[in-house]
Amino acid sequence: MDNDLKTHGYIIGIFGLWVVISGIIGFGTGFMFWSNLISGAVIGTTGYFLAEGKINAGMFVLFFGFWIFFTSAVPGFESGSLQMWNNIILGGLSTIFGFASLTVEATLPAYELGEEPKTKSNR
Repeated sequence: MDNDLKTHGYIIGIFGLWVVISGIIGFGTGFMFWSNLISGAVIGTTGYFLAEGKINAGMFVLFFGFWIFFTSAVPGFESGSLQMWNNIILGGLSTIFGFASLTVEATLPAYELGEEPKTKSNR
């Protein structure tokens, strides 16, 4: 498996863990607590799957990263400036890493599967 994808997955896992922790330690209350808890758990779990080579899981990181970013910008969802900036930064980074994991898929399959890349001469 590609080491870059494994590292990428671990970084996403750390992002997810931090989102869960930020919801638990008091950065947010009510809606933001549950939003961060669920989103962080999904992002963290998806990071593990990416590290194990399941590259299609990046779509979940993309979606939940955008969700965290979006909820920090909607009035009434955030519970303070620290929570807002935490979610803007982590949501933005998660979205970027989720998108990047989807682009990795386009370069891996021929090498990961041990197949010869298709060219005009061997189609």
